[in-house]
This record gives sequence, structure tokens and C-alpha cells, in this order.
Amino acid sequence: MAAAPAVQVYGVPLDGFSGADDDAKLKAAMSYAAAQTRPPAIVLANRAHKFDGGPYPVLRRLPPGRVPRHP
Repeated sequence: MAAAPAVQVYGVPLDGFSGADDDAKLKAAMSYAAAQTRPPAIVLANRAHKFDGGPYPVLRRLPPGRVPRHP
């Protein structure tokens, strides 16, 4: 059986940004994304996350394996 082809996602991992908590990391990731010509998806790790600094109206959740689309 052949291995499934790798799916390349245009995104940045939330945990790749520095911050004291998940809110600080998200703020840094959103600032980074806003400065890009093609804003990347912010990819969450497979762990519990705690976001208390919201609301974050621009966030949307994509199911696993779905690739963000850019206009």
C-alpha cells in the first residue's frame, strides 16, 4: 500500500511564537500574519489551548486536513 501524499499547508505554528501564555502567542501570531501579503493560517498544536483575551472575531476553525484557501 502506498503512503498518502503529503499535504502542504500554508501556516505557522502557534507554539513557534514566544509569549507567556496562549493569548500572548496568539497576539504575536496574528500580528505576524497581518503583516504578510498572503496571511498564513495559524496552526494549533494537538494540546489544550486557553484563550482568555478575546473575542477574536477573525478566527475560524478548519477541520483537520483542510487547506486554507487564499483569494
